[in-house]
Amino acid sequence: MSLTKGDKSASKYNQEPENNDDTEINQTRPTTAASDPKSKWLPAHSDYVAGINTVETCIELVDLYAEGSVNLVIADFGNILLVPKLQAKLKVFKGFSLLKENNLSDLPCAVVACYTDNLQPRIPALAVASGPAVFLFKSLRPYYKFVLPQLEIAQIEKDVWLKAREGNIDIQAMHDILNDLHRNGSIILTNRSF
Repeated sequence: MSLTKGDKSASKYNQEPENNDDTEINQTRPTTAASDPKSKWLPAHSDYVAGINTVETCIELVDLYAEGSVNLVIADFGNILLVPKLQAKLKVFKGFSLLKENNLSDLPCAVVACYTDNLQPRIPALAVASGPAVFLFKSLRPYYKFVLPQLEIAQIEKDVWLKAREGNIDIQAMHDILNDLHRNGSIILTNRSF
C-alpha cells in the first residue's frame, strides 16, 4: 500500500514512509517500554524468575512508614506444588528490593492496609486474611491475630468427607450429594463443600 504525504485516512502505524529512491521500508510500529530505553515505564511485570505466586487480592500498594514513598506488599503463596511444606510469606518491596519478609501459617486470600489509631503521623497496619484468621501487622511486625469462630458442620457433610478420605465414595457421587444439599438449602454447608 502506497500513501501520499497528504493522505490522512490511514493511521500513522500503517503508513509506509516516503522514500526518494523507492526502496521498500518496513512499516512503523509502536514501541513498548521494554524495547524503548527512553520510556518512563518499567517492565517490572516481565520478571519471570521472581518466583512470586499470588492473586490480585493479595497485592497492596501502601506508604508503610508515612514517608511519602509507596511500598509493594504481596502475600506470596510460595511454591504451591510443595503442598506438605507450606511456603506462604508476606513480602514487602521498596523499589525492586525486598525490604521485609514474614512467614504466614496458611494460604493467604487477601491483604489490605488499614488505620488502627488516629496518631500522627498516620502509619497504616496490614491486615492479612490467611486460613481461619486475620493477622494484623504494625511496622511489619505481627501485632494481633483475629481467629474466626468455627462453624458447626452438619453430620451428613462430615460423613461425605470422611468417606472421601477413606476412598469409599467416588467423586461424582460426592459432588451430587453436596450439590443436592446446597440446592435444598436445608443445611448450611462449609466453604469447602461449595
